[in-house]
Amino acid sequence: MKIAFYKAKYGNWLDKLISIVTFSEYSHCELVFSNGECASSSPRDNGIRIKRIDLGEKWDVYSLSESYDEVKIRNWFESNLSDKYHWLGAAMSVFGIYVENENRKFCSATCALMMGLYPGNTPESLFKLLKRL
Repeated sequence: MKIAFYKAKYGNWLDKLISIVTFSEYSHCELVFSNGECASSSPRDNGIRIKRIDLGEKWDVYSLSESYDEVKIRNWFESNLSDKYHWLGAAMSVFGIYVENENRKFCSATCALMMGLYPGNTPESLFKLLKRL
């Protein structure tokens, strides 16, 4: 599996705002399955989804050093497709606080949860955490 981080400079006003507030070049992250499909929670898609994304120059893509059970992770995403985007959770992650909501998720929380990491991360803090690991 891989993880992809979206470069905010290519995004819309919300991406740029997230970048400013989090002192980051990134505004979003995705888990990337071996078949190329991506999974995350996106405000653009109003929550949890799995889809193909062109991971070109707008993204930094990294192989994950640990192996993860793709079938289990895909099943989790598929069983949570009705979950909406968690705006409050995303906002509180700026302060390192995880606000759990059973039916709402945000990108870095879903990625972190699937990797067994603390979900109260912004894309930037998740990126830094993965670099340390």
